[in-house]
Amino acid sequence: MRSSHPKAGRLLPPATAGLIAAGMLLRAGATPLAQTSPNQSGESPAAGPPSSGETAPGEAAPRCDAAHEGIVACFANVLCLCRFHPGDAARKLPDRFAWDCGITRPQCHLPPADLTPVDPYAVPPVIVDVDHPHADDEDNQEAESVPPQP
Repeated sequence: MRSSHPKAGRLLPPATAGLIAAGMLLRAGATPLAQTSPNQSGESPAAGPPSSGETAPGEAAPRCDAAHEGIVACFANVLCLCRFHPGDAARKLPDRFAWDCGITRPQCHLPPADLTPVDPYAVPPVIVDVDHPHADDEDNQEAESVPPQP
């Protein structure tokens, strides 16, 4: 099966792959779809991954086709990439556009890093001396005042 897509069989350059991993869009003028999720209607795999149950009623999943190639969207806490998948004659798979939500894709709901400095003196240190008797410890005072019996 010969692919008709111009990018079939072509690997992404490292700079482009880094932009994708960082969640940036590849196409100029594209709108981000970072917080969308697929709908509950059970669309085909080319339209989006299985539903995660986070979809609001009436919200449609973003499409993955030639017009939307290179965009990213968040599905089930994974930042998925819309990309072209060349067909495989041995497995009888046609050329198609599909969401890449593989295990190597980054997460999208991570909280931002907290860069506030930690105050090391927020809780004063407590020094405990276990080798010497304390004035507050009644057991130690009694032990010192009572001589040992023979």
